[in-house]
Amino acid sequence: MDSSTKNPSSEFLPALESSRGIAALLVVIFHFATSTGGENLRYFSRNFHLAVDLFFILSGFIMAKIYFGRIKESKDLAKFFVLRLGRIYPLHLFWMMVFLAMFLVLQQGRLTPEQVNIFWPNLLLLHADDTMFNGPSWSISAEWISYCLFAVHIFLLKKIPEKINTIIVTLICFTAYFSVYIPMPNQSQITGGFLRGIGGFYLGILGFLYLKNYRLPKFAGYIFWIMGFYLLTHQGIKDVQAEYFFPIMAIVGVLWLAEPQTQESWLAHPVLIWLGTVSYSVYLGHTFVGLFINKILERTITLPATQYQFYGLLVFKLISSYCVAYLTYKFIENPFRKLSRNWVGRWS
Repeated sequence: MDSSTKNPSSEFLPALESSRGIAALLVVIFHFATSTGGENLRYFSRNFHLAVDLFFILSGFIMAKIYFGRIKESKDLAKFFVLRLGRIYPLHLFWMMVFLAMFLVLQQGRLTPEQVNIFWPNLLLLHADDTMFNGPSWSISAEWISYCLFAVHIFLLKKIPEKINTIIVTLICFTAYFSVYIPMPNQSQITGGFLRGIGGFYLGILGFLYLKNYRLPKFAGYIFWIMGFYLLTHQGIKDVQAEYFFPIMAIVGVLWLAEPQTQESWLAHPVLIWLGTVSYSVYLGHTFVGLFINKILERTITLPATQYQFYGLLVFKLISSYCVAYLTYKFIENPFRKLSRNWVGRWS
């Protein structure tokens, strides 16, 4: 694909937006199945958490598509940080305050020493391994750290040839993943925190650089779906093996999802695009929704007891999470996103 004839920042790719929504749904199912699901559901969805890697790769690809070669002055760098903070921080802060209020209510107005210690790293988005204040927010911290590295990288190295920059991107990507996997070959990669985010983010940048000059073969889409389904659901594959291979499969998927013909597929359905639109809101809000519903059930009736009740509770939590996500998107995420854009738009 020759990207020189198009303005990447002006293109909306519905398939990428839909895939973000599907990835968020998988993570939500994983968390709900882990906390309240039946044994069959927990086992089937045990690798759904790997969809977080797809988030990182998508973010890297999209950020490179919009900003690569466009942060040339200090003003551009400042605009980038304002826009990124306006995108992720208000909703993160909202849910952090919700969890803070919950702790204070349940603990009679006091915080534990551990909660006090991790409060400030959470507030500053530097908590990639401390997840007490809203567990999923660790990945938002990892993404913010990736944003900062990316912006400074392309600002400082704006004058070097693209081939050399590609080598640097490759080294950062593989160094981050190497640091996650090699020292802990039998542990979950979540212990890598921000390194996992940087590895995925820079893998997405590599994908963008690849598509500037090449195209994927047509059968790549089939590989993406078949291998993705296998890695996420197959009962015989070990967790660590899935974590090793999923990013490779995910970057193939992102490259296929970015192809022009994919934008006219079933992934362009309005419902799937809406799932992508509220994906950030549902991702950050579903943990509290699940905890709240569990607390209500604990005080009223003993549920669930059967597999059917497990699935019924899962559906109820999913519907509730997306209803809450609609509200937080409408009244928090989208207004602050527009505010940051308007503010930056006034800069000369």
